[in-house]
Amino acid sequence: MIGSLKLINKYFSDLCYNPIKFPKFFLIALFSITFIIKFACMAYLSYLTMCARPDIAIGSFGIKAGDTNSYIQPIDNYITKGEYFSDYHNNEKIHAGRLPHYGILYYLFRFSFLPSVSYDLIVIFQVLIESISIVIFSICIYRVIGSIFSFWIGYLLMIISLNSSIYNFTILPESLGISFLCIMLFFYQKYLIYKKNNDLFLSGLFLAIVVVLKPYFILFYIPIGLNFLWPGKNPEGFFFYLTSIVKRTILVSITLLLLLLPWTIRNYSIYKKVVPLQVYTSSGYTPAYYSKADNACFKFLKAWGGSIHYWDENAAGCYFMPKENITCNFFLPDHAIAAGYSRSDVDKVRNDYVQLQKGHNDSLDKKVAEEFDRLTELYIRNKPFNYYFLAPLILVKAFLLHNGTYYLPIASRFPCYENYQMLIKVSQFVLYWITLIIGLYGLFLLSVNNKNNIIFIFIPMYLILMFPVYDRDTEWRFFAPSYPVLILGTCYLIHRVLQKLFDPQKYRHPNV
Repeated sequence: MIGSLKLINKYFSDLCYNPIKFPKFFLIALFSITFIIKFACMAYLSYLTMCARPDIAIGSFGIKAGDTNSYIQPIDNYITKGEYFSDYHNNEKIHAGRLPHYGILYYLFRFSFLPSVSYDLIVIFQVLIESISIVIFSICIYRVIGSIFSFWIGYLLMIISLNSSIYNFTILPESLGISFLCIMLFFYQKYLIYKKNNDLFLSGLFLAIVVVLKPYFILFYIPIGLNFLWPGKNPEGFFFYLTSIVKRTILVSITLLLLLLPWTIRNYSIYKKVVPLQVYTSSGYTPAYYSKADNACFKFLKAWGGSIHYWDENAAGCYFMPKENITCNFFLPDHAIAAGYSRSDVDKVRNDYVQLQKGHNDSLDKKVAEEFDRLTELYIRNKPFNYYFLAPLILVKAFLLHNGTYYLPIASRFPCYENYQMLIKVSQFVLYWITLIIGLYGLFLLSVNNKNNIIFIFIPMYLILMFPVYDRDTEWRFFAPSYPVLILGTCYLIHRVLQKLFDPQKYRHPNV
């Protein structure tokens, strides 16, 4: 028996640097189980989605979303015309609408396969990376908390959660962005504990991948850089301190520079200006993609805390941009009205805007835009507190407080609906609210107990400040990168409860 244990110990992985280590064969088996489960989830959800919306199917598994074309079209243009560009409006070529890094996957598969097969291979790759990230982040949870029970709770919660997995069969960078963010956090948290340069380099490598997939994560380098400025308990002189900062900065940022430098040089040759990311910030589209009336309407809705997304039946966008297949339940709230205009004034410009959507007209576009701008100006002038403070809070509420199942292709009106599917929906509703409430509180406690753990709570806080507060955008998928760290926070709060119920020494861990 002792000999067998020694033999197993020989194959232990050095991933955790903790008293309990994970054998390599265990990790491989766990990854295999994870991949099988997540692939099955992907296949089933893809089937339900295509059953409800066969028009968006682009492969056996893959589906397209609103932004899919902005990533794939430039690659198709490069394959067929030898030039990377998007053509969105008035035949204008946009050479830097999206970074090409996500599309490179499609490009590589297109060497040997048809487009439909290439989409399916992207889907399988996304499931593969998510499976790796689940196992790795579960180890990160164990390393942060120090309880093997927390490892299993975190792993099981990520297995049953569909908040991130739903993007596996969508041809968008959401799935890979979340997965690589988890892997980045694994190595960065490891670096914060053990200060090994290899871990810092690897965390920079995976953060760079996240940034080229989702450019708004470039601001994630700020808290990392601020951490470099912290000299520690025993600084060894100013020169050593300065050299250390420069060295660590190079290690964490060199991969991003290498990924963006060729792209930036290419863009400069075209635009004669430095464009390291995208030439336009709005989904790679040109400003002309939206009419003057569109932009003015968005500005007015955001002024008083309205959501601009037409596909949400409870959002203002549903009322101002109605679609035949969507039943709108929105009613203009009282706080959207200010001195200088009435509810009937809003309804009048709304009706003109709806008419404009049926057929573009330059004069009507100008008229509607001017009227929306007038309403916005009156609102800001007469309700400044609402505009600057109340509206962002309303948008944060809409961003976070929902049923957590908006993404599921499960509804009684869908042709493939079965009664048992409601159990899936209820489970995801419960899981979302548990991880949101308990997870946020757990992340706060983690941050208070150890400054190294601030990096985890930074993610949901940053996404909240970035989207509903700064950009005044409530699209729920932008919060998806928070789900894994919310699970970490949930595991930690469960850990704290166990500390109270059982022997505190049993759950003590030096990193918490």
